[in-house]
Amino acid sequence: NQRAGVLGFMEPRWGWTSDGIPPRGEWDALMEEIEEDQERRVLFGHEFAAEADAETAKRFVDAIGERCHVAVTLRSPGAILPSAWQQYVKAGVSIPFDDWLEAVIADPPNRKVTKGFHDRNDQAGVVQRWAAAAGPDRVTVIVLDKKRPELLFDSFEGLLGLPSGILAGQELGGHASNRGLSVPEAELFL
Repeated sequence: NQRAGVLGFMEPRWGWTSDGIPPRGEWDALMEEIEEDQERRVLFGHEFAAEADAETAKRFVDAIGERCHVAVTLRSPGAILPSAWQQYVKAGVSIPFDDWLEAVIADPPNRKVTKGFHDRNDQAGVVQRWAAAAGPDRVTVIVLDKKRPELLFDSFEGLLGLPSGILAGQELGGHASNRGLSVPEAELFL
């Protein structure tokens, strides 16, 4: 999870405070670490990179250089919507799910409520921006399937040249499990 590095590169405001921009040094430290190991494939990133506009995506690709290969994971809208709302709530937005959902699916959407949701979750647009920035031969799209959760791990093992089963075998707990909020937890945040 290189959220701070990715946000340090993109320089958006993030979180509850007006000064919530991670320092550029986070990105510089990440690139230094990557450049130290020229022998192995390196996986890094964060979902916020999906919000990169065409210019920022190109800057990412140029900064990373020849080793850059972009992986985009896609989920169904039914999985994205409640998950995205929970992320907004955790970031300080205090709007009930029904109201948020109405703003998201309105035509046109209420972008004052949804902020970067449509940029990040316009899945075709995300793939097009990154393919234009890196070249289509340097982009892999992985469509997630709830019935086949191992598909994500299998795909990244293949991309990274790792032995089959090495990623799926890791038990994650706490923050690393990336679980959704329960209804009482979401209500507490609200």
